[in-house]
Amino acid sequence: MKVKVNYTVDIEDIPAMIQEILTSIRRDISDCTTRLIFNPSNFDKMVEDYRSAREKLDVVDSQIEDIINITAGWLQATQPKIEEGEEEMHHEE
Repeated sequence: MKVKVNYTVDIEDIPAMIQEILTSIRRDISDCTTRLIFNPSNFDKMVEDYRSAREKLDVVDSQIEDIINITAGWLQATQPKIEEGEEEMHHEE
């Protein structure tokens, strides 16, 4: 079962947190690739492994979406905001 968890971290810890999630994603994807073996002589095991890989990939998909959203929020919080007047000047140039 998947659950969403919210917790608070310092803004400067966001890049390291994302790197940890990416490391976990890479490990999970690698684990999935080892499960994807065509083995019709042991069909039940093959199906079990494929289903397990699909479940893990579903979690990976959610984690990637989380990284995108976290990064968007982090960028918004850390990049200087352009004032409306400055934004209009940038468009005119």
